[in-house]
Amino acid sequence: RQLAINSATRLIPVVMMTVSDDDSFVRVALDAGAVDVLRKPLNPDLLRARLRSYMALNRQSQALGYEVQIRAEVLEQTVVSVRAELGDRERTMARAEFLFNHDLITGLPNRQHLLELLERARRRAERDKWPMAVVALGIDHYDALQASISKERLDRLLAAIGISIQRALRPMDFVARLSEDVFAAVLSHTETDTPEAAGMKASEVANRAARALRESLVLDGESQPLEIRTAVAVYPQDGKSANDLMRHLEQTLAVTR
Repeated sequence: RQLAINSATRLIPVVMMTVSDDDSFVRVALDAGAVDVLRKPLNPDLLRARLRSYMALNRQSQALGYEVQIRAEVLEQTVVSVRAELGDRERTMARAEFLFNHDLITGLPNRQHLLELLERARRRAERDKWPMAVVALGIDHYDALQASISKERLDRLLAAIGISIQRALRPMDFVARLSEDVFAAVLSHTETDTPEAAGMKASEVANRAARALRESLVLDGESQPLEIRTAVAVYPQDGKSANDLMRHLEQTLAVTR
């Protein structure tokens, strides 16, 4: 029993010898961890044969245990490698999905993602029987602005415009870059809104954001005044789908250009 609980000796095969004819001794010895019990008088040839057999089995057991350990270590390394590879793939896929759905300059949702978000908002409004609104802000004379400053400064200006619009909205509203010179925002509706009230609130939000861009936009410590035109579309009177609402916005912006 002491050998069996000692990690240094527990794998050594133990053969016990006895002069007892009591079978209970054999049972106790085997329960304690012996591999065999031989009774005296002993046959030397039989004893040697038994010992060779048990030693061979012990060597095979140790070799098998070593092989199992090696395979377990290889398997563990494989699992770690696979997990790392899967993690890399997930991060790559998440990055690819982000790039597919977002504008690279501002980090805002792009047109395709905006249409998806807008359609979700429209469905919620349809389900709750509440109105909802989407606004657009277009930068006038964008071509002239693009020609007058470097691309690096233009990119930083566009990013600043996106941030300024976000600050003019509530946290639950979301902003997107619709095209090169147009930003849009889907406004969350409330239970008390009527279509008229939703339209008025949307116009106030659009005008507030436009005023911030005209008067308060600063880049590199310098004021950067912009001419901004706005448009508002309210569900359901201005469109029954995300595409209809977007079409209404773009037509309104074209008229005010």
